[in-house]
Amino acid sequence: MRWVQIAALSLVLWHPAVASAQAAGGSVPAAAPKAVDVKFLPDGRLAITHADGTVTTTSLGKTSLEPPPLPEWVKDADTNARFLVSMRAYYDYQTSGFEHRRRVFDWQLLSARLIFVTVLLLVAIGMVFAAIQFQVGLRRRAAAPDEKPVDSVTQIELAMTSVKVASPVLGVVILVISLAFFYLYLVYVYPIEEIL
Repeated sequence: MRWVQIAALSLVLWHPAVASAQAAGGSVPAAAPKAVDVKFLPDGRLAITHADGTVTTTSLGKTSLEPPPLPEWVKDADTNARFLVSMRAYYDYQTSGFEHRRRVFDWQLLSARLIFVTVLLLVAIGMVFAAIQFQVGLRRRAAAPDEKPVDSVTQIELAMTSVKVASPVLGVVILVISLAFFYLYLVYVYPIEEIL
């Protein structure tokens, strides 16, 4: 992506007003607007914002690998045949590229579904295990209500923002881990971004 930005900035620097002034051997005219921002538009054009607030759009030129059309004055049968071969190769290349991208998107769809099902299974298993641990803890308290509870505290501590969970019931910790895992999946993996 960096090389595209460099190419875009070089295109801005070689603005027609600047290029014509340099070709004439003169200096860059003072009226030539200075570019302050360059953005790529979804249709492949550049939007150049100048210091005076004006915005101009320009195309980066032809980027297709399609062979140029054969001139009308070429009547040679061998040249026409080679042109048709090159056009056929171009369309074969385009077809193989589309097929490859379709296979990649099919695989990404399948893997996204598999990951989604796996995440839901992991979260469900964590919640079931947390419920089992809650019941084990309740049974211990119900079996011996007069006894002083044992001070076995399960503790988990996460860095970066320092989230800390401590509970005598292991189910709470398991539930927090399962829900945190599901939250991270929803925030960082599940969102879909549009590709133009």
